[in-house]
Amino acid sequence: MKPFVEELTPAEIAEIDRARVQPGQSDDQAENIGQAETPIQKGFDVDAAMNTDGFLEFMAKHPEAGSLDMEDTAALEQRFEAFKVKDEVTTGMKGVIAEQVKKESGIAITDEAMAEVVTKMETLAVTEPGKFLEMKTKLEGFKTLPTEIAGIEGKLATLGNSTELEGDLEKLQTKQEKLSSIADHAGRWGRMKLWTAMIKNKLPEFGTIFESPASIKQSLAERAPDSIEAAEKIKTIAELEAEKGGVTLFKSDMDKVSKETDASIASIEQTLGQISDLSTVKAEAEKHFGAVRSELLGGIGDFKTITGMLQAEVKRALEETVAKGDMAALENALAAYEHYKNLPKETGVDYLGTVDKDKLEKDLDKAIQDEAFEEMLDAVMNSKLGANALGNLEKTLEGWIKREKIGTKKGDEARQFIRKALEDIRDGLNNGQGDFARKHMVSRILIKLTK
Repeated sequence: MKPFVEELTPAEIAEIDRARVQPGQSDDQAENIGQAETPIQKGFDVDAAMNTDGFLEFMAKHPEAGSLDMEDTAALEQRFEAFKVKDEVTTGMKGVIAEQVKKESGIAITDEAMAEVVTKMETLAVTEPGKFLEMKTKLEGFKTLPTEIAGIEGKLATLGNSTELEGDLEKLQTKQEKLSSIADHAGRWGRMKLWTAMIKNKLPEFGTIFESPASIKQSLAERAPDSIEAAEKIKTIAELEAEKGGVTLFKSDMDKVSKETDASIASIEQTLGQISDLSTVKAEAEKHFGAVRSELLGGIGDFKTITGMLQAEVKRALEETVAKGDMAALENALAAYEHYKNLPKETGVDYLGTVDKDKLEKDLDKAIQDEAFEEMLDAVMNSKLGANALGNLEKTLEGWIKREKIGTKKGDEARQFIRKALEDIRDGLNNGQGDFARKHMVSRILIKLTK
C-alpha cells in the first residue's frame, strides 16, 4: 500500500493533494481509498495456476463450484490471487481481533473461539475474492497508517505553532508598512525635513491687522494634518531605529532592513503553507484510518463463539471477585463493571451481555457501602482513649473522610454518605462510658466536617 507520506517535502504535499482526485474521477472514487482493485498481471498462466498445489481444492469449495466459468481468465486470476494470500490475510485478521480484545478486556481469545475467524476468512476468500483482496489492503493500511500519521505530526511539530507564526507574520507586515511609509525620509537630512514640516505647520500665523482671529485659526486647522503626518513619521522612524539599537537609519540601511523583513515574511508564509498542506494530508490519513479501523473491528461482535467466550470470561471474573467480599475486591469488581459498561461500541462486543447489569450494579453498590460502614464502625470501636484520642481517631478515619467515591456515589454524594454513616455510628454508641467517650469524638469529627 502506498504510504501517505514518504519523507514529505513541501513540493510533494501539493502533488499528493492533486493526486487524490484524478481527472475524470468521481468524489466517491476519491473517497474510496484503500479499496483494492483486482490485480491483473500480464500473461496470467491459467494452467500454471491450476497446477499450483491446493488451488483446485480451493475453487472446489465454492458453493457453485460446478458452474464456475473456466473461460473467465480475469475471474480465475482474482481467485488465484485470493488463494495465494488467504493465509496471510487470515493471520492478519486474527492478530487485529486478538490485539483489540486484549486491549479492551485483557482477555486472550482461545484457539477454539478464533477458529470461527479462520472459517469466515476462508469462506470470504472462496466466495468473494475481490472483497477478500480489499481486506488485505485494509490490513496493510491498519498497520502502516498510524506510523505515517505520527510521521506527519513529527513534521508539523518541527514547523512550529501556526497561531504563533501568524502573530509573527502580522508584526512583520506592520513593520513593512512602517518602512514603506518613511522610505523617503531616511537619515538625518530626511529627519530634518520632517521636523521642519511639523514645526512649520504647527506654528500659528499672526497675519495682519486686517485678518481676523477666525481666519488665522482656519489656516492653522488646514495645515494641522500635515503636521500630524510628519509627527507620526518621526515617531515611526524612532521606533525602527530603537529596534536597531538606536542607530540612525540611512537609505542603504533602510533598504537592507526592508529586504530582511520581506525575506522573513516570505519564509513564514512558506512555513504556514507547509503546515496547511501537511494538516490536510494528516486529516485525510486519519479519516482513511478511521474508516479502515471501523470496517476491520466493527464485525468482531458478529463472531458468536468469540463473543460467547468473552461474555462467559467476564461474568466468571466478576463473580469470583465479588465473592472475595473485601473492600478492595468489591471496588475492583465495580471498576471492571464500569469499564465494560463504558467501552466504545466500535467492536460490537457486549462484554456484559449475559450479566443482569442493573442487579449487579445495585448489589455491588450495597456491598461496598455496607463494607465501608463496617470498616468505619470497626475503626471507631477499636480506637484507644486517653492522650490524643481524637487526633488518633481522625487519622484512622482520614482515608474515609477524604474519599471522593464510594461505590457509584461520587463527590458530594459520597461525602454525604460518609457523614450519614458517621452519624449512624455516633447514634449507636450508647452502651457505657467508653461508648460515650467515642460518641463525643465522632460528634466532634462531624462538627468539623460541616465547617
